[in-house]
Amino acid sequence: MKSTYHPPDLFFYPLTLLILLFIFSGCNPVTHTPDQSVEAVGFSTATDTPQVPTPSFTASATVTPSHTPTPIPTLPAKEAKLLLLDLLQNNGGCQLPCLWGLTPGETDVQALDLFMEKFGNEISSDTQIRHDKFNESGVLDLISWIDDLRITVGLSYQSGNGKLERFLVFANSAREYQKDQGLESVDVFGDLHFYQSLHYFMLPQILSKYGRPSKVLIAHFVDDPDYPPAAWMPFSIVLYYPDLGVLVEYITPKERVDDHYRGCPMIGHINLVLWSPKQEISITEVVQRKSGNGINSLNVDFFKPIEEATSLTLDEFYQAFKDPNNSQCIETPMDIWPKP
Repeated sequence: MKSTYHPPDLFFYPLTLLILLFIFSGCNPVTHTPDQSVEAVGFSTATDTPQVPTPSFTASATVTPSHTPTPIPTLPAKEAKLLLLDLLQNNGGCQLPCLWGLTPGETDVQALDLFMEKFGNEISSDTQIRHDKFNESGVLDLISWIDDLRITVGLSYQSGNGKLERFLVFANSAREYQKDQGLESVDVFGDLHFYQSLHYFMLPQILSKYGRPSKVLIAHFVDDPDYPPAAWMPFSIVLYYPDLGVLVEYITPKERVDDHYRGCPMIGHINLVLWSPKQEISITEVVQRKSGNGINSLNVDFFKPIEEATSLTLDEFYQAFKDPNNSQCIETPMDIWPKP
């Protein structure tokens, strides 16, 4: 049975939409762990959580003051890919909302530009990197192929008054197939390569590093009748840290189990919004420029706190899901959501 709520345009991640925009009843032990690839719907479970080695690379940019700024050479595709993948694994040694040494509300536009100018538009056999800059915004996209698996990381940023203001990051994975005269892709959840590449931003790591969120919100989504049926419907788990300037969202395929909806955050794709905690803004304002899957200013009121949507308290969620060996999913009763 479908809900009457129909969030618009929430089921795709077109990179082009990021150019002018900024780029998770009861909890039952169901084993969906990150070393099992899941394509579209009807996915299976896995029993072992991958042991990911702790990365040791720390990247930082050295800026030498000069009356005339020296242009920064664009990195070749291979070097740029390695740099970005290393930064993704350890966040450049800084704490959110700092991303890769760049902090909203603190980093000036010159330092931001010096970092971004390392990346041009590069294409190789297994990598595509795109960097575009506009008046006070820009986008940096990394697409990396491992055989037929495509991992996409998109970063949007916005500046104002001479300072970096906001980051929006999304990360997802898909498997590509040759069909007719072109390629067709199917979203993949729980792939080991994705888990390793985005290890720093996975749910247990975020909870362990940054503590219990102020809020955890969840929502399920339904087909929009104005569009063809989607291959899978999202189940969203949102961690909200307003005192840090951090919002992390995990998007996973929604399952229906008896009279409950289920989502498994350990295999989710990732959305990340970062802003200066000195800004006293509401969650609606935080996500107002967010596009793609999941929470945004048009559907934020549909989300429910974890305490209302499940039998878990906020502290129980935190204690359970900061454990990297936890493979639980989250279930919410269907009857607490709007009826058709």
